[in-house]
Amino acid sequence: MNSPASAAHRFALPPLSGVERLLTHALAVVVTAIIGLFIALAVFNAPAADDFCFAAKARQLGFWDAQAFWYEHWAGRYTLNATWTALMQAGDPFQVYPYPPALLLAGTWLSFSFLTAKIAQGQLPLFYSALTGGVVTVLFIAGVPDPAQTFYWVGGSFTYQLPNTLLVVLLGLLLWRETTATGRRLCITLLAVSSGLVIAIVGSNEISLLLTGMILSGGAVYALFMRRDSRGFWTVLLVIALAAGLVSILAPGNVQRHASLAQDPMPRPATWLAAVLYLPWVALRLLYWLSSLGWWASALILLVVTAPVAGTWLYRDGKFNRRFLLWPALWIGAIVALNAIGFLINRYPLPERAESVVYLLFLLGGYPSLKESMDG
Repeated sequence: MNSPASAAHRFALPPLSGVERLLTHALAVVVTAIIGLFIALAVFNAPAADDFCFAAKARQLGFWDAQAFWYEHWAGRYTLNATWTALMQAGDPFQVYPYPPALLLAGTWLSFSFLTAKIAQGQLPLFYSALTGGVVTVLFIAGVPDPAQTFYWVGGSFTYQLPNTLLVVLLGLLLWRETTATGRRLCITLLAVSSGLVIAIVGSNEISLLLTGMILSGGAVYALFMRRDSRGFWTVLLVIALAAGLVSILAPGNVQRHASLAQDPMPRPATWLAAVLYLPWVALRLLYWLSSLGWWASALILLVVTAPVAGTWLYRDGKFNRRFLLWPALWIGAIVALNAIGFLINRYPLPERAESVVYLLFLLGGYPSLKESMDG
């Protein structure tokens, strides 16, 4: 079986005709305009809800004492607690509030572009990596259940979209380590940066914590089983993720917050009813996301463009290697598992802002799953 690195060197973007080049540049203008519009909307952003609580505690207690307070009395989401407090201390909340959504939207585009470049392993020009990243960003904005909570309300964006962006960057680093990274110094640098990203992602929210743990566990098992030289890299990251996860999960604030659910006046369905509704809800979300014409169009283009490279990976001696069907099975299983968190804790689906993490998994895992399912 050919290695990903060798297969990548056979990838070449087919030459474009004049009309195709014109359409490509027109698409770039449209994508840039759409993302630019969402960034421009950040000008009208203003604090709301929990923002005032964090601002009050930040000014009353100071940065470090505020971290201790939130950790002990609210939640173990230490990354969220730190970034939210820092923003509220940076100046007048009404003055600084427009910056986070603008930076997160731009960061989302950059992160998808970086991941695209690492998937292509240097065989795709920068323009097309940025264009692909922009297209995926537009699809992501269009598919998240609530763009306002995902990007504009800091309480939602710092909790879920910040780790989403960091996770995409982490995936790019992991691919880089597994494919084209050479030299001890570069590998150590990738490990250091990846470790910092893992700590930050795990400390943001429980959905990203679980998803990161799944990815690192799968990578570590594969690297150890295949005896790859990266098995130490994956093992270290997994241990760091487990340690950071314990710090977040064992926070006293989590216990207090969960206990407060008993006083929550919001009606909740019975446990048996929540269990009955769980799988239909997941199926409904999947069907909703699969109804996106943009996703299908982008998937079709990707299938056509990458067919020569995919064939060298997925086939052995002219026959499809069925072990690759494990990918779509794991993809669906991970989506089901992430959605279970909401039903286990609240007997409700995840909040819409939290579903952005699940949608990120759907978006990134859907393309290879579609390809492998069709070939299989």
